[in-house]
Amino acid sequence: MAQQGRVKVSDTVGTYLTGYAKDIAQQVNIHNLLSGTSGLSGPDVDVQRIFYSRQEVREYYEQ
Repeated sequence: MAQQGRVKVSDTVGTYLTGYAKDIAQQVNIHNLLSGTSGLSGPDVDVQRIFYSRQEVREYYEQ
């Protein structure tokens, strides 16, 4: 999407996403999210879990 000019990695997450606290939405940019430098934590990765579809992955991480 960045190569197509639809998203700028320098834009803040609040430009495209909802649900983040205002201070995060205005300070963290897309590059930070993609590179893991946003300071936000995510769920621990379960390396033993095997997913069989994208839908299963989505449902698991939406919990």
